[in-house]
Amino acid sequence: MTTLCGMGICVLLVWIAYVLMNPEKFKLSNSPGRRNSLTPLHVLGLLLGALFASAALAAGIQMNTELDSDLLAIIMGLTFPALLISGLPIAAYCFDDGAARGMGFTPRRWISDSIRSVITLFAVLPVCVGLLLATRWAIRQLNPDLLNTHEFLTILTRPETPIAWSVMVIAAAVVMAPIGEEILFRGLLQSMLRRYMGRPWIGIVLASILFASVHMAVPDSLPALFALSIALGYSYERTGRLWAPIMIHMLFNAVMIADAVTS
Repeated sequence: MTTLCGMGICVLLVWIAYVLMNPEKFKLSNSPGRRNSLTPLHVLGLLLGALFASAALAAGIQMNTELDSDLLAIIMGLTFPALLISGLPIAAYCFDDGAARGMGFTPRRWISDSIRSVITLFAVLPVCVGLLLATRWAIRQLNPDLLNTHEFLTILTRPETPIAWSVMVIAAAVVMAPIGEEILFRGLLQSMLRRYMGRPWIGIVLASILFASVHMAVPDSLPALFALSIALGYSYERTGRLWAPIMIHMLFNAVMIADAVTS
């Protein structure tokens, strides 16, 4: 992680220099438009519906079987993002050009988007790690009881965890969650906010606040996740396609899991 953050600081400094020389890129004044008829009911309905359905499924399973709590957490971790992916029909209906071209859920230009994703990950990683460490230090000083480890990381770091469970956790955290959450927070929420507010940056910031808020179970990660979300939202506005933020999100989760497991 130290090596990655060191490389990331170099990338971040180069990006800052580039933005200072090209301020219009940062202002997002020429970012691609995404015409849509989304309303808060579409976005909140999908979020609350996914939360309720995954909780109901977990409760139903728990009532009828003696299911291990770790496996129950894994099932919920897979179910929630899977339900968020059902936002694609909403996008197909609400975006003028459909889910693929309208929202940007398309592999078009995937090579350049993938390169952009790796560069963005390097730039945002030292910021997120720095915020994570600073927040953990502050919480230790104020109230150490608030420190909490994500349940998935707890499962992965247990020696007795079955390999099949580890595979499901990695699939949920590295594949399913980034796809589902980016459809909701970037594709639907940020697009809706941009249309209502008229300015891309307002949509990015508001979507990032909500993105961080839904991870309240791990309070020490909130500032870091807010910073990550800003990078995800900026990347989405620069390209108009979801592949870049999805891949950044995937890579970030993979790096954080690898660091937790190997440290």
